[in-house]
Amino acid sequence: MKKDFQLLTETKEVISSGNIIQFNNEDVIIKTKPIAIQIHFVQKANAEPTEELQLNEDQSQALITLINYVSDTNIGFEGPKKLINYKNKPIYINLRVQTLAAQLLGPINRNIFYTIYQEL
Repeated sequence: MKKDFQLLTETKEVISSGNIIQFNNEDVIIKTKPIAIQIHFVQKANAEPTEELQLNEDQSQALITLINYVSDTNIGFEGPKKLINYKNKPIYINLRVQTLAAQLLGPINRNIFYTIYQEL
Protein backbone atom coordinates (compact mmCIF):
# COMPACT_ATOMS: atom_id res chain seq x y z
CA MET A 1 0.00 0.00 0.00
CA LYS A 2 1.39 3.38 -0.98
CA LYS A 3 1.44 6.18 1.58
CA ASP A 4 -0.34 9.37 0.57
CA PHE A 5 1.91 11.54 2.73
CA GLN A 6 4.74 11.46 5.25
CA LEU A 7 5.39 13.38 8.46
CA LEU A 8 9.11 14.12 8.81
CA THR A 9 11.62 16.13 10.76
CA GLU A 10 15.20 16.46 9.61
CA THR A 11 16.16 13.20 11.34
CA LYS A 12 12.90 11.32 12.08
CA GLU A 13 9.85 9.91 10.29
CA VAL A 14 6.61 9.98 12.24
CA ILE A 15 4.85 6.62 11.89
CA SER A 16 1.76 7.60 13.87
CA SER A 17 0.79 10.53 16.06
CA GLY A 18 -2.41 11.66 17.70
CA ASN A 19 -4.53 11.57 20.79
CA ILE A 20 -6.98 8.98 22.03
CA ILE A 21 -9.59 9.24 24.76
CA GLN A 22 -9.53 6.17 26.98
CA PHE A 23 -12.76 5.34 28.78
CA ASN A 24 -13.30 3.31 31.96
CA ASN A 25 -9.69 2.11 32.23
CA GLU A 26 -10.04 0.15 28.97
CA ASP A 27 -6.81 -0.81 27.22
CA VAL A 28 -5.89 1.31 24.21
CA ILE A 29 -4.49 -0.41 21.12
CA ILE A 30 -2.56 1.39 18.39
CA LYS A 31 -2.06 -0.79 15.32
CA THR A 32 0.56 0.39 12.89
CA LYS A 33 3.24 -1.20 10.76
CA PRO A 34 5.48 -2.83 11.89
CA ILE A 35 4.18 -2.99 15.49
CA ALA A 36 0.91 -3.02 17.43
CA ILE A 37 1.01 -1.31 20.81
CA GLN A 38 -1.35 -2.04 23.68
CA ILE A 39 -1.45 0.51 26.51
CA HIS A 40 -2.67 -0.84 29.85
CA PHE A 41 -3.23 1.20 33.04
CA VAL A 42 -2.76 -0.12 36.58
CA GLN A 43 -3.30 1.58 39.93
CA LYS A 44 -1.06 0.47 42.82
CA ALA A 45 -1.16 1.82 46.35
CA ASN A 46 1.89 3.80 47.50
CA ALA A 47 3.69 3.57 44.14
CA GLU A 48 5.23 6.32 42.05
CA PRO A 49 4.15 6.67 38.41
CA THR A 50 6.21 4.31 36.27
CA GLU A 51 5.98 2.24 33.12
CA GLU A 52 6.86 -1.27 31.98
CA LEU A 53 7.45 -2.43 28.41
CA GLN A 54 7.03 -6.03 27.22
CA LEU A 55 7.52 -7.27 23.65
CA ASN A 56 6.29 -10.54 22.19
CA GLU A 57 8.86 -12.94 20.73
CA ASP A 58 8.84 -11.63 17.16
CA GLN A 59 8.58 -8.01 18.36
CA SER A 60 5.38 -7.34 16.40
CA GLN A 61 3.40 -6.48 19.55
CA ALA A 62 4.25 -4.36 22.56
CA LEU A 63 2.47 -4.08 25.89
CA ILE A 64 3.10 -0.84 27.76
CA THR A 65 1.81 -0.93 31.33
CA LEU A 66 1.45 2.50 32.90
CA ILE A 67 1.35 2.38 36.69
CA ASN A 68 -0.35 5.21 38.63
CA TYR A 69 -0.72 7.46 35.58
CA VAL A 70 -3.39 9.72 37.12
CA SER A 71 -2.99 13.48 36.87
CA ASP A 72 -5.26 16.38 35.96
CA THR A 73 -2.28 18.16 34.41
CA ASN A 74 0.04 15.85 32.45
CA ILE A 75 2.17 12.84 33.20
CA GLY A 76 4.33 11.01 30.71
CA PHE A 77 7.61 9.50 29.75
CA GLU A 78 10.68 11.49 30.74
CA GLY A 79 11.95 10.79 27.24
CA PRO A 80 11.12 8.59 24.29
CA LYS A 81 11.01 4.83 24.88
CA LYS A 82 12.67 2.57 22.34
CA LEU A 83 10.28 -0.12 21.15
CA ILE A 84 12.12 -2.16 18.50
CA ASN A 85 14.63 -2.01 15.69
CA TYR A 86 12.98 -2.21 12.28
CA LYS A 87 15.10 -2.39 9.13
CA ASN A 88 18.13 -1.64 11.33
CA LYS A 89 16.66 1.61 12.67
CA PRO A 90 15.10 2.14 16.11
CA ILE A 91 11.41 2.90 16.56
CA TYR A 92 10.39 5.01 19.56
CA ILE A 93 7.21 6.02 21.34
CA ASN A 94 6.67 9.12 23.41
CA LEU A 95 3.44 9.76 25.27
CA ARG A 96 1.70 11.99 27.76
CA VAL A 97 -1.46 11.24 29.70
CA GLN A 98 -4.03 13.62 31.16
CA THR A 99 -6.83 12.43 33.42
CA LEU A 100 -10.15 13.78 32.17
CA ALA A 101 -12.27 13.07 35.25
CA ALA A 102 -10.31 12.39 38.43
CA GLN A 103 -12.15 9.86 40.54
CA LEU A 104 -11.05 8.35 43.80
CA LEU A 105 -12.89 5.09 43.13
CA GLY A 106 -13.96 3.37 39.96
CA PRO A 107 -13.00 3.82 36.32
CA ILE A 108 -10.82 6.69 35.15
CA ASN A 109 -11.04 8.42 31.77
CA ARG A 110 -7.82 9.70 30.20
CA ASN A 111 -6.61 11.58 27.16
CA ILE A 112 -3.48 9.98 25.69
CA PHE A 113 -1.21 12.02 23.41
CA TYR A 114 1.30 9.87 21.54
CA THR A 115 3.93 9.92 18.79
CA ILE A 116 5.58 6.84 17.30
CA TYR A 117 8.59 7.58 15.13
CA GLN A 118 11.67 6.08 13.51
CA GLU A 119 15.14 7.40 12.77
CA LEU A 120 15.69 8.26 9.10
